[in-house]
Amino acid sequence: MRGLAKLLNVGPDIIPEGVGLLFLDGRQPDGHEMERLITEYCSERTAAEVEKEMNDYGIPCTRIMKFENMLDHPHYISRESITHWTNKDGHEVIGSNIVPKCKNYPGQIWRGCPNRGEDNDDILMELGYSEDEIKSFYDNEIITYVETAPVKYRKMFHGEIINPDGIE
Repeated sequence: MRGLAKLLNVGPDIIPEGVGLLFLDGRQPDGHEMERLITEYCSERTAAEVEKEMNDYGIPCTRIMKFENMLDHPHYISRESITHWTNKDGHEVIGSNIVPKCKNYPGQIWRGCPNRGEDNDDILMELGYSEDEIKSFYDNEIITYVETAPVKYRKMFHGEIINPDGIE
């Protein structure tokens, strides 16, 4: 809260010494005044300016971003939050990486998103259902299979164009 007090140029009458959280329920003097000051501060700046200035003062802050903003954001790049893989149609796609990353048990993207119901037969067979039973599930619309359209979103990713076929 010290960083926030410095950033907003407020004294201990607004943020008492030792306060670590902003409460609006009466536990802290002038919590609503602090909220007003933060709202006013943010309304006078772009989201990128607020993020940079707050981080400069040691205040953890990340703006809410659209996917395309994440592709070039230093935090997302350094944490490898966005990755790319080949989907079932053979196209390179980009999306979220495995979270959380675990040293001893790393996850992996081993295929693109399946069609809705694509794994039905394998799962049901593993559970002991016969081919005839599975066919009856489809016939009675208990389960379905839906072919999805190709991924249409392609973008520059770390200098590499991810749109081999010019899909828009």
